[in-house]
Amino acid sequence: MQHIDVDLVGPAQAVAHIVARLRETDVLVSARELVPNSENPEYGWRSITVAVPKHAARD
Repeated sequence: MQHIDVDLVGPAQAVAHIVARLRETDVLVSARELVPNSENPEYGWRSITVAVPKHAARD
């Protein structure tokens, strides 16, 4: 398995849902806290790390 860093950007509720689903599948390695958008706190970004098979990872 290879670890890939990903930034999720969008509505906070959608980002939370994606992180929850990844936790259920044991793909999620780590997730940082949501950083809210200063202009619209309902949106934000969250850095996560996921594990994928080496043959699935692309640069």
